[in-house]
Amino acid sequence: ELVSMKDTGNPFLNYLDKIGMKIGTKIKVKDIFEFDGSMEIELDGRKKITISKQVADNLLVVTG
Repeated sequence: ELVSMKDTGNPFLNYLDKIGMKIGTKIKVKDIFEFDGSMEIELDGRKKITISKQVADNLLVVTG
């Protein structure tokens, strides 16, 4: 579950809004691509997207 972001600048927050990710979104990692560290993730059990390593590094999540 997404609990916070390291980057709180408008460009990053606008990006998260555009892809439908906000505080409380459930995130499940489906695949990690070794060549660049990008990830295929599932949002709230329904929407699959690919995010860059830079985006992933700026997300703070809890597991449980």
